[in-house]
Amino acid sequence: MKKVIIGLFFLAFLVSFSDSGFEPDEPKYGVKLMYGNGYKSTLQNLVLDWDYNRDPAGTSLVGLSGEKYLWTNIWNGSLDISAQAGLIYHLENNYQDDFFQYNAGVKFTWKKFPWSKYVRTKVYVLEGLSYANQIPYLEKENLDFEGKSHSNFLNYLEFGIAVNLRDITRIEPLDDFYGGVGISHRSGIFGLINGVHGGSNYVTFYLEKEFK
Repeated sequence: MKKVIIGLFFLAFLVSFSDSGFEPDEPKYGVKLMYGNGYKSTLQNLVLDWDYNRDPAGTSLVGLSGEKYLWTNIWNGSLDISAQAGLIYHLENNYQDDFFQYNAGVKFTWKKFPWSKYVRTKVYVLEGLSYANQIPYLEKENLDFEGKSHSNFLNYLEFGIAVNLRDITRIEPLDDFYGGVGISHRSGIFGLINGVHGGSNYVTFYLEKEFK
């Protein structure tokens, strides 16, 4: 499984040096910093029920990711598609050693809304793969409680919503910066990957910079 992850990161690395003939005012690359806290709530609880049950262990994470835009302004300026690779550092609050997690995937960003001419807004979903150097403590607690298996290698899902900071603050140098909130999710997709049913969720806050 490690070879699969390494291969994905190598592919993302190669893609990052390609140029798709973007217009001068279109973003070519993006960098994102994020911080998140662990939650015992399931993904459904967080998204549909608005039930936010914080991890009693107080685990958290910090992350850095880079993306290469592959196609922009699809469907009359509504959608961007990019390749993203990321590095997450898990802060396990002394319940076990801190460790790294590696992610890679394809990101779909919707950016056309009725209010976009006033406040530029982006909603994104990223689907990919994740490899963690060790099992997150939150993940162990969630799965061991129900007698389920766990794995270093799992599916990775990330999504969020962000607004342009220049539009909010009227500070011109912030024109290419976005601030947002999202969810970082690892799971086995109901047993599809390594027989894992369940996973872990982190509610994140992030700062994103576009490069044109």
